[in-house]
Amino acid sequence: MATPLKSFQDTAYKNAVELLDATHDQLSKLHDERSRDIIVRHNGCLLIEAPTGAGKTLIAGHTAQQFSKGKKIIWFWFAPFSGLIEQSINTIKQEFPGLTVRDPRKDRTINGMQSGDIYVTTWQSVAANNTESRKTRTKSDSALSLDALVPAVKSLGYHVGVIVDEAHHGFKKAPEALSFYQNVLSPDFTIMVTATPKDKDIDTFKQSTGIAEVHKISISRMDCVDADLIKKGVKAIAFLVNDESRAITDFEKTALRSGLEKHHEIEAELEASGFDLKPLMLVQVDSANKDSVEDARRKLIELGMNASQIAIHTADDPDPNLLALAQDEHVHVLIFKVAVALGFDCPRAFTLVSMRRSRDADFGVQVVGRILRVHRLLQCKERPDLLKYGYVVLADYGIQEGLTKAADRLKSIETQLASASKDVGLVVVNGVDVQAQEMRGGQASFWTTPPRPEPVAGWPATHEPSSPQRPAGTPQQITFFDGEIIPPRDTLFAAQPLSQNIQIAGRAYSLRDDLVFPKVLKKEICNADWLEGLAQCITAQINLDGGIMNAAYRRFASATKRTTELFDGVVETEAANADINMKQIAMKAQRTLFGDENISGRTLHDLLIRRLREEFQQKGLIGGASQQELEDALNLILATYPNVLREAKRRCYANFIEAADAAPLPNFLTYDEPLEPARLNLYGVMPPGLTSDEREFALMLDNDTSGDILWWHRNPQSKPYTSSLVMPELRYDYNPDYAVGVRGRKSDDSILMIEVKGTPYLDTPETVVKARAVHKAYKKVAMFHWQDRKTWRLVTNDDKTERNYLDQVYRPSLLATF
Repeated sequence: MATPLKSFQDTAYKNAVELLDATHDQLSKLHDERSRDIIVRHNGCLLIEAPTGAGKTLIAGHTAQQFSKGKKIIWFWFAPFSGLIEQSINTIKQEFPGLTVRDPRKDRTINGMQSGDIYVTTWQSVAANNTESRKTRTKSDSALSLDALVPAVKSLGYHVGVIVDEAHHGFKKAPEALSFYQNVLSPDFTIMVTATPKDKDIDTFKQSTGIAEVHKISISRMDCVDADLIKKGVKAIAFLVNDESRAITDFEKTALRSGLEKHHEIEAELEASGFDLKPLMLVQVDSANKDSVEDARRKLIELGMNASQIAIHTADDPDPNLLALAQDEHVHVLIFKVAVALGFDCPRAFTLVSMRRSRDADFGVQVVGRILRVHRLLQCKERPDLLKYGYVVLADYGIQEGLTKAADRLKSIETQLASASKDVGLVVVNGVDVQAQEMRGGQASFWTTPPRPEPVAGWPATHEPSSPQRPAGTPQQITFFDGEIIPPRDTLFAAQPLSQNIQIAGRAYSLRDDLVFPKVLKKEICNADWLEGLAQCITAQINLDGGIMNAAYRRFASATKRTTELFDGVVETEAANADINMKQIAMKAQRTLFGDENISGRTLHDLLIRRLREEFQQKGLIGGASQQELEDALNLILATYPNVLREAKRRCYANFIEAADAAPLPNFLTYDEPLEPARLNLYGVMPPGLTSDEREFALMLDNDTSGDILWWHRNPQSKPYTSSLVMPELRYDYNPDYAVGVRGRKSDDSILMIEVKGTPYLDTPETVVKARAVHKAYKKVAMFHWQDRKTWRLVTNDDKTERNYLDQVYRPSLLATF
């Protein structure tokens, strides 16, 4: 039974027929191809713009059906992708008895052709270089190719009409679609329908096809709401957590949990309100993640969804019965990637959980559109507010930007009707011949030539321009970059003669004998014989008291649930729980547990599991009975309180680290270029490779006049003679920038180790750890920062806040007692 048209749908389709009738009347009076092109360019293209659920398909179909009466017209209907061909065919057969569906794969003969025949296909099927395209565009024993069928039909006096669902998407995604549209179909009438029109896309389409005018029929969102075809609004739900919890929150599972809660709430409300309808929840996963479908399915089952009630449809594994899935009320959840986001008609969908990361407004319109439709059983029926809205639950709050833009675009569409162009008219030449002419100020322009379509960036060209061959050995043409002419790469890197003034020679700088200093520096080592005892010490020292043990039971993070009504902008917030991502928890815990080269992570893990089991037993706590429960508990503790392990390590390492001699300082160092002399450096030069801050600090040491600085040495990274500290928090040995001899300092050889830190790194976790460093032989390591590039200040660490702050101004006398 055909669907009765709403008032605005009836008005829209009659307006479309009126426009096309006027165009047909003009074409019927013309006999030359040039005049036909002018009329088609100005009056042959119509765009129907309306929200998803407004009935654009009904309007387009009724237009084609009514317009075909009493004329000779065949149609090509292009669905946005193959999964919607069946949906389109079913709609045409059910709603438009005046249109006859023909199969482009095999029904390509002119025998029995009649006005209103319609071929349903996709751009990919006729334009792509694949088997399907070759079948339809190649002649067989029983059928013409499409390329031959179209001109044959035209030779019989038929006009060709094209209906394009989500028009510009098809042209962009199929490289040869535009060429097929222009050169094979060359339609007299084009009807485009879309929920996502953009002026830029329309302008690009016009420029690429040579179309002069696209006549627009627009339908506002409120027309559809008033007719109860689409829901009153859409509520976007997202969960926000603090920075500390963000890395361990499973936003996808949280979104699925929230979506299921809303789905079950809607299901109960439909039943309570007497509607015999089961709702459907859509789950859109991220295409970039190959495991996203299975991950979503697994989490849904963990949340209590029956596996038999979950269906899957993706481009990789399409379900041929997609439309049956939409109507099968045994299916409660449909997981998909992108495919059903475009044009999929499922009015029983109230809730959509989106895990995609796109913030694009077009994507937002499609997402919103999947849950906007009002099911026929509910239309114009009294129902509670819960059933008047659609619900989008976001795994990423950032997605809301695209949804908000989509809502703004849908709100901005105002109802308007189309009228024939005033820029074209028919004139009689020599009192006999009727020709079409473009009008300027109401006057015909007899010498106007239709412009040649030009390729546009991002759209396929309709022809391939020939490229002249570059003779062998000819340099490539120059490249323009920001207005600058850049020579070809082969000339840019061509061998150039060296200047005669440039000399490259090595130079050796000897260790000085006029300063008093140790020829061997001390480094920290962790004795291999102590390693088992170190792991046992850490296990005994780790604090598992009070709230730390409570973390073992943690499964949720505190969150704020933010609900935004997309069309009126009303925002509601409430406290909520967000699911903990146990996979992320485990990974975070492993990073805390492993990576210390001095301790076997596996040994420490096993000892901690044993300690944790004892704690559960001694405290009489429920849980920890199984190995997996113990593993989860340990991961949660280490991920939530990583400092408990670090503090235990710090206390134990103090007893397991000793100072030992590094390799002797080299007798000389060799550099390729001459170096600037330095008064107090051990090699008498300013070392190369210093940052600007490090160089300024070295100059300050070298220019000391107080007598407190005896000598200084650039402590290199990871050399056999480097002075280093064992720091388990860093997972590598720490090599401070400078070793400095300080008069009166109470340390081995009166040495102070100094680190220089610039602004970007002053408060990083790594720098915080370094600011607490204490060398076994040389005592506390000093860290300095050049504040505003004016004043050198000591960097001190606050153990309570674990942050660095700037302390005293540098004075040479400060170093002896630091």
